[in-house]
Amino acid sequence: MTDGNDQELNFQILDTKTVYSTPVFDLKESLRLSPQGRQGHFVLIDAPDWANVIAVVKDEVGRDCFLMVRQYRHGLGRAIWEFPGGMVDGGEDACSAAARELEEETGWKASALTFLGKTNPNPSFMTNTVSTFRAEGLTYTGAQHLDQNEFVRVGLRPVKEVLQQIGQGEYDHGVMLMALWFWNSHGLN
Repeated sequence: MTDGNDQELNFQILDTKTVYSTPVFDLKESLRLSPQGRQGHFVLIDAPDWANVIAVVKDEVGRDCFLMVRQYRHGLGRAIWEFPGGMVDGGEDACSAAARELEEETGWKASALTFLGKTNPNPSFMTNTVSTFRAEGLTYTGAQHLDQNEFVRVGLRPVKEVLQQIGQGEYDHGVMLMALWFWNSHGLN
């Protein structure tokens, strides 16, 4: 086994076309040429980048709690807890999107956001990235600004509970696992 040169792995893009467009992503088909000269069709989900925010707030008994939202996820067919976040709008950077989503979904505003990391949710067929930020200096404004079909419940979830249960049950959103990995890699647990 050798690390080698990636040129022997890279495909050449011959053509890409949009097969179907939705408000959330475009489904694309890409014709590509393998390093061995074979052509193949590949399906891509071309979505806007995403941003999410990890914020810690003390609850009424002084425990560190993640500020989270609970919402119904159509892919799962049930509601789960997750960090506030959403799509990065055109012309917006990920940090601005994270700040906007935090306030829109929770009614809390951060005085500062610290970038923790960025990754691709599934590079085998997705073209976007998700950036994770840490919120600091939180102030409760009480003003949520939810999208038309966005229904969330805001809650404080004990950090210890979330860290113990992440990846299962109430906390089985894969993007949240990524966010917590960045959180832990910065020694914030």
